[in-house]
Amino acid sequence: MVFCGFTRASECPRSLAYGTAAAVLAPAHRRKHGGLTGKGAEFVRAAELARVDRHIKPCRWLGFGRKPKDRKAVALAFIVKAAWNFPATALLIDYLKASPAIRRLCGWEQAMDVPSESTFSRAFA
Repeated sequence: MVFCGFTRASECPRSLAYGTAAAVLAPAHRRKHGGLTGKGAEFVRAAELARVDRHIKPCRWLGFGRKPKDRKAVALAFIVKAAWNFPATALLIDYLKASPAIRRLCGWEQAMDVPSESTFSRAFA
């Protein structure tokens, strides 16, 4: 199978939209949770262009302190913040908890999986 000229989906710049968005926006899911609005489609395009996987290295846990949160999901959430023009991270968190489609595109299944505001503030410190 060929993905936009590449042999593997992970090489395709549209892999977020092809893999995750296709699953999130499946007809049964769309009926249950609603589809993407214009801003949601804008987020998917921006996330495709950002290619977050190439810029964020996995954070290894060395056995001390809490295990690190998924930085890719937090980076995608910051793209949501920019697309919706949220002035504060607290508004972003509230939106992610209320919007299952966007939350799942970022990488969190349930509302309780969305990290706290303090986790967002130190994610890339």
